[in-house]
Amino acid sequence: KKENLILIKWINMKYTLGISAFYHDSAATLLRDDEIILAVQEERFTRIKHDKSFPINAIKFIGLNNTTENTLIKYVPFKIGDEYSDSVSNETIQSLFKTDLFSDISIINNDGVINISVLENPTIKYFEFNLDSESGFSNWLKNEKKLLTPEQLNEIVITNNLSSGNPFTQQKLDELISTLNSKYFASGYYNVAMSQETSIDTQNRVGIDITIQQGKRAKIDKFTISGASSFPEDTLLKFFKIG
Repeated sequence: KKENLILIKWINMKYTLGISAFYHDSAATLLRDDEIILAVQEERFTRIKHDKSFPINAIKFIGLNNTTENTLIKYVPFKIGDEYSDSVSNETIQSLFKTDLFSDISIINNDGVINISVLENPTIKYFEFNLDSESGFSNWLKNEKKLLTPEQLNEIVITNNLSSGNPFTQQKLDELISTLNSKYFASGYYNVAMSQETSIDTQNRVGIDITIQQGKRAKIDKFTISGASSFPEDTLLKFFKIG
């Protein structure tokens, strides 16, 4: 009977944790029913008189599937035991966004436990180019060669960090398309047409297909020279390659 009474009393006990922080003399007190069983001030640990800080006791990442906490912890500008503030939170979000791994990040300080919730960007599963479908014979008749070879296109993909296994962002893909357009325009392919298609599977992996119709290179049809008085136009035109 005595053991049963002790068990019932234990179950019915009420514990209350009181916390004071960010104003002055950060402290914590633990009550069991109406009895104080523990009371402590932060200054006892930091040796800073009237310390108002609330220390970080743990760092947790929420929403990780493709990335490990050990990989990300080096991008977090604080460690356990440091003081947490809004400026630290903003710096952490900026640091994590720079990795291109996440499309959304939020941070909540839950009594010293820093919960970092993230929404991961897809991982690139494959990246393929589909060049114009005209036959090689048709291009030969038109004396048209493909400006960029598959090897050159693949090198551009690697340079833009869009090869298989890298995190995907639409911004990086848009920048790659802009780079390709610049190369075609610089070579006279002003009517080049590109289309992009992305598909994401159930494992948050994205496949990328880019179709390129390079079209015809623009050529000079007519060239005239004005203002020449010492030499005839026909003589001067021989110095230029037209067509």
